[in-house]
Amino acid sequence: MHLDEFFFYKNQLMEDMLTDPEIVTLINKDVPLEDAQSLVWDQVMPVEFYPDTLERGRVYVCCDVDIRKVPSSLIYSPTLYIWVFVHKDLLRLDEGGVRTDKLCHLIDKKINGSFMYGLGKLELQSVHRFGVVSDYTGKVLAYEANDFNKTFDPKKEIPTKRR
Repeated sequence: MHLDEFFFYKNQLMEDMLTDPEIVTLINKDVPLEDAQSLVWDQVMPVEFYPDTLERGRVYVCCDVDIRKVPSSLIYSPTLYIWVFVHKDLLRLDEGGVRTDKLCHLIDKKINGSFMYGLGKLELQSVHRFGVVSDYTGKVLAYEANDFNKTFDPKKEIPTKRR
């Protein structure tokens, strides 16, 4: 409703990720769950973000929302994008596997099918590899929802001289 998704979807995603101990540990093992909010604007960004070349490698999760379709005046379809990218020194997990893949798996497990985003269920649309900056590798996940395009405001004045 009036592009609330730009604000609410991102806040919901931050809450979903930063209350999950396994996701928090994969992002930064030195940050305890009770301090996970400290990762916001440091390693978890509510905007599309690409780091400069850094001396030490890090893990980043970023998100943003686009409105890609407006099928009717009542409904539009927000697309939630989540970028997960990891420095090459942090890719390998001790138990085997790739940190990027594990983070994507856990984020998808947490939000795919959720009723907290829009009307009905949030649905995975695609997952793609992408190169960010030197020494980083990543994936972008795209989810689609449906939401109300606008709501009637009875306080809004109707023009008397309309065609």
